[in-house]
Amino acid sequence: MTEYSKREVNRAGKTLLDATEPTAESYACSVVNYWRKLHEEALQRFFADSSEVLKANPDSVLAGRIKKFDTVVNKLKRPNNPSDLATMHDIAGCRIVVPDMETLNIVCDQLISSPNYKKSKDYIASPKSNGYRCHHLFFAYNDLPCGKQLYLELQVRTRQQHAWATAVEMYDRIRKTRLKFGESDPNASIFFSRWAELISQIESGNTPDVELIRASFPDVDSLYDHNRIKALLKAACDSTAIVGDVPELSYNDYCLISFYFDLQTITLEKIEADQAVARYFDKERQSEEADFVLVRGSSIEQLKTMYPNYFGDISDFLALIEQHPSIFA
Repeated sequence: MTEYSKREVNRAGKTLLDATEPTAESYACSVVNYWRKLHEEALQRFFADSSEVLKANPDSVLAGRIKKFDTVVNKLKRPNNPSDLATMHDIAGCRIVVPDMETLNIVCDQLISSPNYKKSKDYIASPKSNGYRCHHLFFAYNDLPCGKQLYLELQVRTRQQHAWATAVEMYDRIRKTRLKFGESDPNASIFFSRWAELISQIESGNTPDVELIRASFPDVDSLYDHNRIKALLKAACDSTAIVGDVPELSYNDYCLISFYFDLQTITLEKIEADQAVARYFDKERQSEEADFVLVRGSSIEQLKTMYPNYFGDISDFLALIEQHPSIFA
């Protein structure tokens, strides 16, 4: 594999922001994919380093992924984000879903003791404007076989926070919106903000203050919008079918999920470790009609827990709605 310096990696990122010459764009794509592939090493290191934490917290589930090519480019284009590809901190990304806030705090405290830990962003203490809550931890690795400094971002969420985030992603996918990235869709924003606040109150051990939630996120047509969005999410739930064989997966296996939104189908492909990233890149290049994610470290049941939006399953969030109808009554 051809190697590139960090300067060349950064130059490739800038080329893709303003690509006008096909040859230069093709070269830049090759460099970006080289950089993405290297991050498999960061992913492998985190899985190894976090194994004892997961053993000590057996109700927690871990999965990891390499950031998709288009998502890398879109992030470089996003305002208020640095266009420095070499220091992009989430090309390698992991997520741990835990049962409750107590476990979340324990897991975070244990992982922060790692010598590779650098910093964190606590979106639970300070939620994003769209209601998103999660604890993000950032790690840097200087002693990997590739000889480069690579970064990894970890998201630690409770099951309720994960259910909310999955429902937002499902809504974005259906409506072609970008609520996940903070772009406004006024009616849906009110809907999801109220439910995010309800989850926060429940997980803090408080009795939900429905009147306070309504007052904090007022909307004249809230009941109409609530019923419309709920119906939309219900129709989408469990609408996806798995096509082909379902492979048996273990902790160290890679699985390529291919999601065909128009057909509402997915395929699951188990891939050998030394072929996983190359196969993933090939699929990205071959099809613009599907969404692909390469994940590691999960059984099929754990994949459904970690990526329920790909399986069309937002039943946990819908159950929450049914339990608290007064939020929009």
